[in-house]
Amino acid sequence: MIAKEVNGLTLDVSDYSPNLRMNKHTHELVAFSFVIQGSYDESLGRDFTRACKQGVLIFHPSDETHSVRFHNITTKIFRISVSFSWLEGFRHTSFALNQPAMFEYESITSLAKKMYMEFCQPDRFSDFAIEGLTLELFATMARGLSDNRENKTPRWLEKAREVLDENYSNETSLQTLAETVSVHPVHLARQFRKFYRTTVGDYVRQIRIEMASRQLSNTKQSISEIALSTGFYDQSHFSNVFRKHKGMTPAEFRSHNRAS
Repeated sequence: MIAKEVNGLTLDVSDYSPNLRMNKHTHELVAFSFVIQGSYDESLGRDFTRACKQGVLIFHPSDETHSVRFHNITTKIFRISVSFSWLEGFRHTSFALNQPAMFEYESITSLAKKMYMEFCQPDRFSDFAIEGLTLELFATMARGLSDNRENKTPRWLEKAREVLDENYSNETSLQTLAETVSVHPVHLARQFRKFYRTTVGDYVRQIRIEMASRQLSNTKQSISEIALSTGFYDQSHFSNVFRKHKGMTPAEFRSHNRAS
């Protein structure tokens, strides 16, 4: 681990071995994790697992409890831990620091990239730059989360998501889904991405992968049967998509989970 202290901020870069598992644990401080390389699954509870891949920024509130399962490649994470004294400046705002969040859009991740470069290639102004970027990171994140709270998710959009949850294994076009909730397909696509931070297609793909992962771990069904039951064209298509998301083939995933 390589670490640096900057006026109440702790920055470090850590490498994690392929297939490493970290049991449930808690971090005391508020922190950001920026995935430089690799990927992993992070579970915050029985029904909440997020796929953390290269390029995403994860916000961890104070005392967040989670477990981690790294994929089959070395993973590098740049982390910024924030002391309680440093956070005092946010106490006068309505910004809640107690909710986990994950960001993939450029307005957030570009700040993390700049901070990482200041960490890797420091000069005599880097400490000032790092503090400024951290403030900007909090401000941008707070604005985005505040916008989402103030703009309540429309009931028709919640309905669209429910339809996807219930029919993830079936082929549903954007046009058909839009007709079901009586909105234009373009409006549905834009609002879905705005409120759920992902596209309709990626959302369905993620559900299928998570359901397939459970079946691989908990049943004796063949991989081809699991592929078809979770909505993939065939085993080859399933294996290709699964590898992109999990960093390993379905067979490797099943073997690893049964072995452990």
